[in-house]
Amino acid sequence: MLACDGARAARASHPLHPVLRELFAALEKWTPNLDEIAAFASCPWVVQSSVSPLGVNLADTLRSQPERRAAALALLRHLGKEVDTVAGVQLEDISENEWAATVSSSNAPPDTVAEQRSKSRLIRGAQHFVQQCLDVRIPEIPLEKCWLAEEDGRRSYPLTYESPTQVPLVPNHPREAERGEWIKRYKLHEPDLTVSEEVALICDLAAKEMEADIGVATAVLGDRQWFIPPVRHDSDSGVLVNERKQSFSSHALLSGNKPLLVRNAQLDVRFRHYKVATATSGLSFFGAPVLAGDGVIVATLCALDSKPRRSVTTMQYSVMTALAKALAAVWRDEFDAPESDDEMVKDAPWTLRLRSPRGSASD
Repeated sequence: MLACDGARAARASHPLHPVLRELFAALEKWTPNLDEIAAFASCPWVVQSSVSPLGVNLADTLRSQPERRAAALALLRHLGKEVDTVAGVQLEDISENEWAATVSSSNAPPDTVAEQRSKSRLIRGAQHFVQQCLDVRIPEIPLEKCWLAEEDGRRSYPLTYESPTQVPLVPNHPREAERGEWIKRYKLHEPDLTVSEEVALICDLAAKEMEADIGVATAVLGDRQWFIPPVRHDSDSGVLVNERKQSFSSHALLSGNKPLLVRNAQLDVRFRHYKVATATSGLSFFGAPVLAGDGVIVATLCALDSKPRRSVTTMQYSVMTALAKALAAVWRDEFDAPESDDEMVKDAPWTLRLRSPRGSASD
């Protein structure tokens, strides 16, 4: 650290020889902000906490998002919870008034006593569905088993720089060809990708679980990265396709199938020159691997936030990995079944629309 301080002082007081200028530029590549790095180094990567809003968020989806109700119950099954009904009440039998009545008695529709009695069966059915969402429990992974990629400071792959101010080149995944086959099989690289409500819901729940600005899945193939659901801008009707070299997920692919936490992109030599990192004072990323049927990573379930993140909780880790497994199960159900080649997803397409021109944002 003393050598770094002395070098910076010398640069400030004397004109630099061109060779020294290149040397200092290279030094800056490795030491973006030593004080902030030290502050993060003193914090644990994962902390103990059993708190999760997953059940509440699923219940809110049932009450307030008609288009996602079936997806919410389907997701419960993918999370390992069987869904049953009360007295044969089906989801489509329940009206918006009856869903509103599950919030509180004060929100119930102003009907007569007789009318309320006639609806009591449907209200009980709605309450039963809501309660099953509230009762969902993701097994909490013990703190000592919440393994993150590179938490010991070691990276399993080399970085190649063309210049100190450019982002490094990242090697391909060892099973890149197999990954490509699965991405094409799941149609994750198609510009007009249509995703189910369940996939969109999983991404939304990931953002809420991590208290992040955005939740999205990404697929990296060739020199590009696709966002799932597709990301659009208010000012542009086109689908955003990111460069692989500007993608956090290109590094997550090489994480040994462990989640990757980037606490502050500006403090990481790999990401500090990303367009999205230079546009904000701090940026954090958490990505959980989504594995295909043969165990190869096909996508990453990501939570991206405009604020640095010092730690994740044991429950956030557990829920994100569970949601990533659920996403893999959804794609297997859609595309690995014998009839899936002839049947397209019939749900309306879902897109994430960014409110401001953060189009360089990567995941």
